[in-house]
Amino acid sequence: TLKEKKVTLSLIVAFIFTSLCGTVLFFALREHLTISLSSSVPFQAIIKSISKALGNLYAPVICMALVTTGASCLYGFISYMEQSFKKTPLYIICFIATILFLCFGFKTTVRVIYPLSGIFGVILILRILFYKIKF
Repeated sequence: TLKEKKVTLSLIVAFIFTSLCGTVLFFALREHLTISLSSSVPFQAIIKSISKALGNLYAPVICMALVTTGASCLYGFISYMEQSFKKTPLYIICFIATILFLCFGFKTTVRVIYPLSGIFGVILILRILFYKIKF
């Protein structure tokens, strides 16, 4: 149907756009490798090396992005899982996981855990794409 074709096309366009953005970010980090490896928040350090004012503005922006990404991922996870489990145990598990992530500290969360969530996101997008494509 037309609706399914639109959904599939939007998923493909979103995947291509996300992949292109990821590639640009990879090359930006590679171009400023010493700065990005020496910082907890590589892009903030790169931006600050170019413009101190923009670097200072980027710090609260990245914090807000982390919060909104975490909130939306948590909402999506609970919405998906509540079909199989009760909400209360899910909230408890998410609360414990949040406390564990806080124990890692900001640097480890940004450098290790946050990119892993991106990998899981790509896996989910691929799963959706392959679900829609009939072989």
